[in-house]
Amino acid sequence: MDKLTIGFLADVLYIKGVICFEEFEDIMSATEPSDLQDIVERMLRGDYNVYKRGEGYVLDTVVAK
Repeated sequence: MDKLTIGFLADVLYIKGVICFEEFEDIMSATEPSDLQDIVERMLRGDYNVYKRGEGYVLDTVVAK
């Protein structure tokens, strides 16, 4: 996959609250396929804080009148 596709998938996963900002940053800064493998291994080990998933996006409901 190219960098654009990986970035898009990381954005969607972060917005949906599947990954935390630290995971998002690590994915976006990956330059080699081995970097992505390291990120997956960290996810499997539970190295990332699962309580911070999607913490940067607060979706407000706007009521139209």
